[in-house]
Amino acid sequence: MAIRRSKPGKWLSPRRFWHLVVEAALILVLLLVLEAWLTRDAAHGTAPEISAIAITPQATVDGARLVYFWGTWCPVCRAQQGAINTLVKDTPLLSVAMQSGDMHEVESYLQEHQLHWPTVADEHGEIARQWGVRGVPAIFVIDRQNEIRFVTRGYTSAWGLRLRLWWAGR
Repeated sequence: MAIRRSKPGKWLSPRRFWHLVVEAALILVLLLVLEAWLTRDAAHGTAPEISAIAITPQATVDGARLVYFWGTWCPVCRAQQGAINTLVKDTPLLSVAMQSGDMHEVESYLQEHQLHWPTVADEHGEIARQWGVRGVPAIFVIDRQNEIRFVTRGYTSAWGLRLRLWWAGR
């Protein structure tokens, strides 16, 4: 078997470059279609009201720029905790613990994991149904007029969330 050597300085030919651009564009389109399908039932327009007993006193949807649905039982949500911890320092956020037990169980989880998020317990998933959340983590980005601008489901980096917040006119 002969080894074919490329010419020096020609590691990426124009043809190969455009092939990679097309592949990247196709992957991006597939990811966007998947995101749209996963969030197809999510609330859009004006953010629904949340009426629940707050675990933390500052837990309110009024003024929240992010509404974060998560579960104590969700491994992806545990991976997402670092990004949420980064954002909660300077972004008005409300977290909704979906089907994770009553407010005392959720409060214990928050304390055990040193999570200082404004949180409400959605013990039976009623708030999640109202917002059209079928799986967690789910994050809603809300603008200053209380309109939902972006919905994402699954792991999202802090940078990705900050970009969405910026785009929503934070």
